[in-house]
Amino acid sequence: MRRILVVAVVIAFLSSLAFGQEQNSGDLIVDVNIFEPMVIKDASTGDFYGYEVDLVRKLADDLGKNVVFREIDNFDNIFDGIESGDSDMVIAGITINSDRADKYDFSYPHIFTGLQVLIKAVSQSSIITMAKVVFSKEMGWAIVLILSLLFIVGHLVWLLEQGKDVIADRYSEGISDAFWYAFCIISTVGEGGIYVKRFISRVISVATWFVASCVLLVYIFALVNSKMTAEEMKFHINDLNDLRGKKVAIVSGTHSEDVIRSKLIGSNFVSGTLKEAYQKLDSNRVDAVVFDAAPLLYRANVTSEPGTYAVVGNLFDRQEYGIAMPRGSRLTKEIDSLLLRYKGDSTLDRIGYKYGF
Repeated sequence: MRRILVVAVVIAFLSSLAFGQEQNSGDLIVDVNIFEPMVIKDASTGDFYGYEVDLVRKLADDLGKNVVFREIDNFDNIFDGIESGDSDMVIAGITINSDRADKYDFSYPHIFTGLQVLIKAVSQSSIITMAKVVFSKEMGWAIVLILSLLFIVGHLVWLLEQGKDVIADRYSEGISDAFWYAFCIISTVGEGGIYVKRFISRVISVATWFVASCVLLVYIFALVNSKMTAEEMKFHINDLNDLRGKKVAIVSGTHSEDVIRSKLIGSNFVSGTLKEAYQKLDSNRVDAVVFDAAPLLYRANVTSEPGTYAVVGNLFDRQEYGIAMPRGSRLTKEIDSLLLRYKGDSTLDRIGYKYGF
């Protein structure tokens, strides 16, 4: 009986040691599947980076753990590690849904996303764009303001210079010279060969020149620049509804494929991998790519030349990405606490900015 008791105590002691080692393990084992920009693999070094990779590194650092990434080639096997207890968590741009939540623990969502539309950014003719700017309502108000200033300054100068032999005293003869003088001052090209004599006229001239050069011209320049940019960034496709009847690239075998087919009945769909979808868009064989917003934003804002692509329209079929962990994981509460802190101190925003969203 004593031997049995001793053996039981030894087994309990060894079990407690093993449990303590598991509790204090310095390694955080994370299974990953490549899904840009959540998980990206550097082809030359084999190192992992990406939004979720950076996030997990930050979590591991705050948890005092060393992170070890294990690549799972097939997404269908991505949950095997947390099911068997061989890994602590899984990241791969995983959407939180009820079926998965019944099997695994999920962290607080670190991204609220959905589906969106990627198109090639085709700018308009510069002549057409300039014409739209010149005849815009904002430019019209600017012209009205300039003409009003011209009218007021011209009349003030004509009245103030009466009897000074600078401008004719008769209105019909002198007002044209006064307007010419005001125009030259406003356009900042000089005084038009007219030199006013009264001090108050000179004060008005300087004030007019200042307003014209430092306010009006700056305003007009900014207006033209902003309007030109806005006009050039108008696209032939601006949201999902504009894709009806057009050729659309979708990623086969994904949840997004089912959603898009149901929303764009009558469109011409071209299915394949995401890489093939990008290639078809580049070669003008499709009008748009519809897929998860995160990789589309990464393509448009990070990996391509500015102005090559545009992500248009509102998010639809909204989704939440989270970190999957074994059911009942001791890490879940700690991870959730850290993620809420990261949301509050903009850590999530800073990481997301690196990857285009």
